[in-house]
Amino acid sequence: MCNMNQAMFLALCYGDIFDYPMTKKELVRWKINTKSIKTQANLGRQISKYKIINNYYCLEERTKIVQERKQKEKYSQKKLQIAKRAAGILQIIPFIKMIGITGALAMGNSGRDDDIDFLIITSAKRLWIVRFLAIILMELIGKRRRPGEKNIANKICLNMFLDNNSFLLAENLRNLYTAHEVCQVIPLFNQHHTYEKFILINNWVKKFLPNGIEKQTILIKENTRPTRGIDWKDLLKFFFEPILDLLNYAFFLIQYAYMKQRITREIVKKEYVFFHPRDTNKHVVGEFNRRIFLSK
Repeated sequence: MCNMNQAMFLALCYGDIFDYPMTKKELVRWKINTKSIKTQANLGRQISKYKIINNYYCLEERTKIVQERKQKEKYSQKKLQIAKRAAGILQIIPFIKMIGITGALAMGNSGRDDDIDFLIITSAKRLWIVRFLAIILMELIGKRRRPGEKNIANKICLNMFLDNNSFLLAENLRNLYTAHEVCQVIPLFNQHHTYEKFILINNWVKKFLPNGIEKQTILIKENTRPTRGIDWKDLLKFFFEPILDLLNYAFFLIQYAYMKQRITREIVKKEYVFFHPRDTNKHVVGEFNRRIFLSK
């Protein structure tokens, strides 16, 4: 038997929102800091309300999700291969620093008809150039999830973009749901230790998930060589960067003008973009509290 405590029971309730039973090791990793959530539930009487099926822990009335998880793991393996191929194509865009999987696939919990969520981190002031080119490439291979599309199975959802100056998520975005999203990112392409920097700078996640980051990430100091004479690379940057800055701004204005009338709960800024039309955090918090209280 697992020595279930409040923090682990909360993790169990959170996972249940996504039909995700957990092993003992996963419960330890995803345990939730009880001081970080707002609930009046008396958890002391509730933590016995679970069952263990084939080494997976689930709420006692939810044993069927154990078999569902095993099936989703099979779907996820196939989707991971699609994601890797898509990332291999996207990484030809020169200003992409990182491509990561988020959402259900990052947890190996994708359903057959689910799409594939990508987080893309770009060079500073290149986000809107990258987004335009990424859309074109995914359209060319028939893998882009379009807004309002119903058949989304195995499509690539380009729903999160950050540029190099926006690693640290804004304070209003820091919550339990976002902490999970950050911790569960799986990098498929990672240049100049961008993933490691992203994880380290968002260490606020430990307030919610003290074990969410599995191990301390170590940054490798990059070697630099003193240059002699003219550095042609710097010279090219001197001439072309102002042009690219203007081009990025132009792409921002064009794309924002197209999206403006369609924006609901999406967050669109020059330095970051989050395409989540539904208030996912509000939904998750509501479902989370409902499970806690129903477990009494």
